[in-house]
Amino acid sequence: MELIDLDQILITDPIIDASKNLGVSDEILNKFLKQKGEQGFRLTRLINTKNINSSELVVLKKTGKGRKIDGIMKPVYEIIDGRHRVVNAIVLGKTHINTKII
Repeated sequence: MELIDLDQILITDPIIDASKNLGVSDEILNKFLKQKGEQGFRLTRLINTKNINSSELVVLKKTGKGRKIDGIMKPVYEIIDGRHRVVNAIVLGKTHINTKII
């Protein structure tokens, strides 16, 4: 398990749309890096975040890119499993999330 800054995770259009539908502002969403290319399916079953098991790890894969956060270059990751949990973290205003890096 590794605690990762949400700013290091590429988010997709479906994650942005679901977060907006749950009240997250564009100002907050604009700080995240947007994933190019494959965007994945819409998160249609995400009506609210109450039923999401946030204790499960989000599975990430390192992209080879980096991003400077607080003056330190850190790796960037794409989501392999756990898009709903990432939306939940964004909606709850979390800055970090528990992950498994593959």
